[in-house]
Amino acid sequence: MNSNFANIDGSILKLKLDNGKFIEETDLYYFSLCSEKLFNHPHQFNIYRVLSTFFNQWKEKVLALTKSNKIIFLPFDFSDEYLGCLRLKVIPNDNIEIVYGYTEKVMGYEVSPDDIINLSIETMIDDFEQTSHKFYYSKPDFIALCEDIISNLEKMYQKS
Repeated sequence: MNSNFANIDGSILKLKLDNGKFIEETDLYYFSLCSEKLFNHPHQFNIYRVLSTFFNQWKEKVLALTKSNKIIFLPFDFSDEYLGCLRLKVIPNDNIEIVYGYTEKVMGYEVSPDDIINLSIETMIDDFEQTSHKFYYSKPDFIALCEDIISNLEKMYQKS
């Protein structure tokens, strides 16, 4: 899985997760709002700072994923009608099973991309609708992926 960032028409940013078989895109509208809230102005590089924090929180949630905490949800698509998430489940040998889907019990506007670590989303979602096939990562590989994304984002916002 890698991350790709595209600047469309000079103003709309999209984030894509891609592992060769799974592609899901989301616009970064709520990341932009979060950027304005945190930094008082909507500079493009501040969105990269928010995204870096966001993926760092993904990493922290995956690091905390153990056999006693078998399933976690990583928010990804913040919509007015739903919240798109990756659902990660612990499987043997330090591996994780990942599927993508959404919940309508939690709306994207109810979740701040800069504070997903403090959200007990697992207790809120009982209507997860799977929309992708399962795919698998080792836990260390998924953490390394998050670290790579964070490093690339930090390089982008340090350019400003």
